[in-house]
Amino acid sequence: MVMSKIRIEIVALTLVVVSLGLVGCPQNTVYIQDQNLEKAIRLAIDKPYGLGLTQSDLLLLQRLDARGMEIRSLDGLENCLNLFWLDLEDNNISDISELTFLINLEYVNLDSNQVTDITPLAGLLYLDQVSLVGNQILDISPLVANAKNGGLGAGNTVMLDGAKI
Repeated sequence: MVMSKIRIEIVALTLVVVSLGLVGCPQNTVYIQDQNLEKAIRLAIDKPYGLGLTQSDLLLLQRLDARGMEIRSLDGLENCLNLFWLDLEDNNISDISELTFLINLEYVNLDSNQVTDITPLAGLLYLDQVSLVGNQILDISPLVANAKNGGLGAGNTVMLDGAKI
């Protein structure tokens, strides 16, 4: 009797797990650490709360305007592989390492953040506009490396502390 009850519970649990998978619980759900970044992404792709963000959702994102949203972390943004325009002006961002993966970026505005290391920008060869005004950039050699590798060049714009370079 006890064994049959346990067997019924196991079967019921298995059915629940299987049915959840068949109903469409996304297997590729992406976690966005910063709630304000998640809000900006959801607004941009018109995805309501209550529905998980998937890798497919994030591939739809091409432009993200998240100015002044008090974003601290970009964790999860690296899944937005088709993003080519990114405005993160006036946030609290210090680590931009996730941008390394966004190889299609053409425009990046990081004005008025807390960025000191711009190494992640070195390999973004499609960049033609970068603004970093109001940060404490310690070394611009990643931008020089970007230019040497065929990225930034004549006709492109880089802004550091209000002066074009």
